[in-house]
Amino acid sequence: MISQYKKQGISVLGTGLVCLDIIKHNDRFSYLNGGSCGNVISSLAFLGVSTTIVKAQYKDYINSFINHNFKRLGVNIVEFEINDKLSPRIIEDIIENGNSKYHQFYVKCPVCYKELPSAVIIDKSDDYISKLIGNIDQYNLFYTDRASKGIRSIRNLFKRKNKWVFYEPNSIRNKNAFFENSLQADIVKFSSEKVSFNIASELRLSARSGDTKIIIITAGGEGAYFCSRKSIEDDFSNWERVPAYPIDEFRDASGAGDWCSAGIIYHLLETYKDTTEQLAYEDIYDAIDNAQKLSAASCSSEGAQGLIYDGDILRKFSQLNIKIPIEPKERHKLEMPYHGICPICLQPCFEEVLQREVCTVST
Repeated sequence: MISQYKKQGISVLGTGLVCLDIIKHNDRFSYLNGGSCGNVISSLAFLGVSTTIVKAQYKDYINSFINHNFKRLGVNIVEFEINDKLSPRIIEDIIENGNSKYHQFYVKCPVCYKELPSAVIIDKSDDYISKLIGNIDQYNLFYTDRASKGIRSIRNLFKRKNKWVFYEPNSIRNKNAFFENSLQADIVKFSSEKVSFNIASELRLSARSGDTKIIIITAGGEGAYFCSRKSIEDDFSNWERVPAYPIDEFRDASGAGDWCSAGIIYHLLETYKDTTEQLAYEDIYDAIDNAQKLSAASCSSEGAQGLIYDGDILRKFSQLNIKIPIEPKERHKLEMPYHGICPICLQPCFEEVLQREVCTVST
């Protein structure tokens, strides 16, 4: 059921990493939509924002499962065709060590030892992109966690219309490319685990000559740091810290940064529908502060999107004073063809793998 609560006047387009999250905790496995872009767009839709996601059309039943989860949240799906390829998936292992918990990600199945399929990011011409996404006047913001020819094309369409571009790079493989793509975005956000404070400070200095208006770096339990400017003509402020919020029951930090991104978009676009208005420092601080509450709430559920399907979410929102109307969701069951596929990564595999008693699968 799509939420009856709708955030009026806000619409977001996203593309980037969308995949199946295979969540392992002890000997139990469960399946949810995942990927940074998939998480942010799903979270925004859950919060009542009008959302559209651009993704590859994979050739297996996992693609249908992922799409069905999006549709149940009200996400509009735009797919581009690719060659015959399995849907991407990532295995997250939630590890307990005494009183501490942390997660580890795998790109190879621990049962059948196959490499997990990777995502296809849109890399098309400008004409193809324009026809694919149609009129962008309906959107306020473009979110992406990747960079490609196709993504740059979408970004440029948004920039020409003074619409927000939110860029959340996962890592720095190429420093020059990282700076180039960041300077073309209005909001840049990343984790201190992926990008150091030194690099963030370099970006702050370089961004004076770019289009960037807000730079945000998240630091787990330390909270988040940001710097900003009212308009392109202004210099950036000094770094400001926004404290994190404590939670009663920590279960999994995976996806906390994605919920934070969704919260920033949700609250910031309440006031600023496009990039032509001057930004008030207080509005940016409040948006990040409220986003930190969502980030904290997400850590009390397993999996990046576990909070969406948490039956106790209303109490958790109340405890953190999160004033966003939502409706709890029920998980969609993954109907798996058990014959001929690995019971964990759901890829075709040999018969001896199928005969192993390795886990309890929770769909």
